[in-house]
Amino acid sequence: MTELSANFANLRQSLGLSRAAMASRLGVTADKIKHVETGHQRADHELLFALGKEFAIDINALLGLGGDGQISPSQGDGQYLPEENDFVHVPRYDVAVSAGNGAQATDGSVVGHYAFSRRWLTRRNLNPDNLAVVRVAGDSMEPRLSNGDLAVIDTTATDMKDGVTYVFRLGDDLLIKRLQILPQRQVKLCSHNPEYAPIQVELASGELASIGRVVASMHEW
Repeated sequence: MTELSANFANLRQSLGLSRAAMASRLGVTADKIKHVETGHQRADHELLFALGKEFAIDINALLGLGGDGQISPSQGDGQYLPEENDFVHVPRYDVAVSAGNGAQATDGSVVGHYAFSRRWLTRRNLNPDNLAVVRVAGDSMEPRLSNGDLAVIDTTATDMKDGVTYVFRLGDDLLIKRLQILPQRQVKLCSHNPEYAPIQVELASGELASIGRVVASMHEW
């Protein structure tokens, strides 16, 4: 469970609301409330804005970003309402990166956007103009990443560093793997799932290129 998930659940309980009752107040489903509280779904821009408007709380505090520390509902001049410019939109591309043995790489088109807290990105030194969201296909990175998860990549962080997870282009395939650097300009592309053997590549072959470092992931229901 993330800090946001715990804060979200604590807020609802402090209000004395069931998940169904809170969902009704916010105009969402009870399942969405459940999934946010259990960390299986991220709180999107619309949900955060509805929270701030309905309960007059500091959204930055809810997100664990500081703010005025007021997570419980407040009244009068102390209320905090999120503004549109508190969030930035990161494009999602119609591309699947393989957490398996490889998937055909295509130049995907933008199929949507995801809203991220501007302060969350700033704290992590991430520029939203350099970020992209792609879908994970396969199970080789479980339990870290599951089939259907969304990975956020920084397309400017392409320098290969040992132990870091990247999206790679290997020939015509896109792969999401953890990098292991070997002597003599060789590397291994490693999976978290032990059922998948590492892929060893000679850098001199020119077949391998880093598309970007994975900086976050999301599980969608």
